Amino acid sequence: MRWTLVLVVAALTVVAAGPALAGDNPTVVHAEEENVTAAPGETVGVDVVVFSEPGKHGVRVASVTLVADYDQSNLTVVDVKPHGWLEQGEPTNVNTTVDIDSDRGTVTVDQHRDPVAGGAQGYAPFATVTFEVTASGATNETISFERTDVEMTDDYRQPVFTHNATVVVDPSAETAGTGIGTRDRLPVVAATLLVGVVLVAVLVGRQYSR
Repeated sequence: MRWTLVLVVAALTVVAAGPALAGDNPTVVHAEEENVTAAPGETVGVDVVVFSEPGKHGVRVASVTLVADYDQSNLTVVDVKPHGWLEQGEPTNVNTTVDIDSDRGTVTVDQHRDPVAGGAQGYAPFATVTFEVTASGATNETISFERTDVEMTDDYRQPVFTHNATVVVDPSAETAGTGIGTRDRLPVVAATLLVGVVLVAVLVGRQYSR
């Protein structure tokens, strides 16, 4: 039900934003697992994936700045592992910077191609962020990717659609005592539909650009 609502809202947003999407295709950023469950004191990994197709005139992605916001009073980042999403395409150097701001509850993974060499595209993991649950009781903690930024090879910013992750803190979880939480993977059908919404956005944008 939750994913149905998300997709309906996304579809309506796409139609309303048709003219704005005429120049570039949107990028989708979401957690591979919609929900991760852990007991207090355990760690959970959140895998963030990125989907992007070439924009108008074939422009591709030159840089991605992934921003994950979380409640630092209940979660602590213990590890950040960038992946090779931006290495797709022609061979080039990919410069990576990771910043963890524990005071503000923000993780930033900045990657850019140098030189851009045609840019990158595709659907693949971008980074894995591992959290330790410091909350003492049951709670649902949102990890937001809404401030993520994507820049194209023509120096323009690309529209970004995001879907957040939720860390479900459950003291009675079956994982209690193991030190590692469990992950509820995003249903394949939902992921496919989400990508489908993006493709609809592309078609709508191109119709408006004519």
